[in-house]
Amino acid sequence: NKLQLPKVWAPAVIGEGIFYGNCSLLHLAVEAGQEECVKWLLLYNANPNLTNKKGSTPLHIAIEKKIKSIVELLMARKINVNAKDEDQWTALHFAAQNGDDFSTKMLLDKNASLNEVDFEGRAPIHIACQYGQENIVRILLRRGVNVNIKGKDDWVPLHYAAWQGHLPIVKLLAKQPGANVNVQTMDGRTSLHLAAQRGHYRVARLLIDLESDVNVPNALSQTALHIAAETGHTSTSRLLLKHGADIEAATAEGCTALHLASRSGHLATTKLLMDEGADVFARGPLNRTALHLAAENGHSEVVEELVSSGNINVSDDEGLTALHLAARGGKDGLGSWFIAVIYILGSKPPK
Repeated sequence: NKLQLPKVWAPAVIGEGIFYGNCSLLHLAVEAGQEECVKWLLLYNANPNLTNKKGSTPLHIAIEKKIKSIVELLMARKINVNAKDEDQWTALHFAAQNGDDFSTKMLLDKNASLNEVDFEGRAPIHIACQYGQENIVRILLRRGVNVNIKGKDDWVPLHYAAWQGHLPIVKLLAKQPGANVNVQTMDGRTSLHLAAQRGHYRVARLLIDLESDVNVPNALSQTALHIAAETGHTSTSRLLLKHGADIEAATAEGCTALHLASRSGHLATTKLLMDEGADVFARGPLNRTALHLAAENGHSEVVEELVSSGNINVSDDEGLTALHLAARGGKDGLGSWFIAVIYILGSKPPK
């Protein structure tokens, strides 16, 4: 009963008292969504800046739970809007994740920092981009956040939006003054690499329309086409080829896109690359062809496709043909290995 609180609890207990789970009375009231109790506790000088065992203040909890009325009550007090919980999240991180316009604007009006980062190096705009909260991204940009602010591993907001496939946010960010669609992460990936890896075709197309370079290599000398081929995203691979991706570019490992698609067993992507003129006899790691790699990994359908294109008897640096590799490889999935061997020998497997 809120009317009995002052009589039952001493002022010191109301203000600074800590209970189970390192929670104050104010934490418990906010957690329960009890607005009237929150009012009374604040009236009797409950400290809104105390933290629980997770490092959360009552404001963290109110914003995470989207309790607008309690957020207003807490923000009317002298409160640390930049307090961080155990994950180094501020209240603004939670507001950004939730797409909470109201709390975001109120926090910024109280001078919440745009640039505080969590333990993964993410500022609130990174969180908003990751979770697809376009409304929050717009608010933060209007308030002057740096569109190229770097987080962990040098990821900028555009990287998060491209990785998650949030097309409207990618478009918004890419058109901001000073934005660079070719900016690279610490390991050399551009937003186009990230979109290609996840198969976000429309994002990749937009980035290309905005002059993303399709042949930028990452730290492993992989282009977006290498990434798309290895992950089996055929439509994205076709898009990249249409816009000038180098079909014969080799990674630091020595693989072309065809090597990667074949090794990973992506039949449709393998067919596309062959139709587009990829060299089926290009040599990769250990001087192996795409057929070697498909056979070694037991990808029988890819083997069949590659066998139809030419000499099956070429040897690698160890003197092994594709047949040798198919025959020796069967630890798991023996059926696939056996079928691959049969295809290489030039006959169909029995029904």
